Amino acid sequence: MLQMKISKKEKTGLSIAAVVLFLAIVDRLVYTPIKDTLGQINRETEMTEKKLAYSLNNLNQKESIISEYQKYGLQPKENSSDDQKTASMLSEIEDLAKKSGVSLVDIKPQPSRSIDFYKEFIVEVNAQGPMEDLVKFLHYLHDSPLLLRTQNMHLDLKDKNSSTVNAVIKVAEVSI
Repeated sequence: MLQMKISKKEKTGLSIAAVVLFLAIVDRLVYTPIKDTLGQINRETEMTEKKLAYSLNNLNQKESIISEYQKYGLQPKENSSDDQKTASMLSEIEDLAKKSGVSLVDIKPQPSRSIDFYKEFIVEVNAQGPMEDLVKFLHYLHDSPLLLRTQNMHLDLKDKNSSTVNAVIKVAEVSI
């Protein structure tokens, strides 16, 4: 066989080169994949911790939301029929009209509409009263815990010389 004469300096250089090559291979095949996997796991852990913190915050707020909801004396009635919901809406509109000083001339419930994940109940209200009282009535409608909203409104003076206003208002309630 061929024997090469390698000097001590060359042997040291080859040994250092072999060690560097070995370390590069270990780095590429072992260290880098482990480091990348640990980095990904750390990012996923941070995301999961943020989601958990957000969920815990929601759970902490749940109690305060329920207590606020119960302040108004509202109990969720998931099994109530459309007629019962319409009746409670009509009762609320009548109470708000009395509170504001508006006289109700006519109330016409419209058929309910199912839209995506909620139902919309609409009532056409004919009311009379001074403009100030009608504005109070509208304010009370929008502050109602039943989520009442006006959709359309038409105002006319009762007489030319009168301060009484006739109003036709479409009131909608959203029920989930």
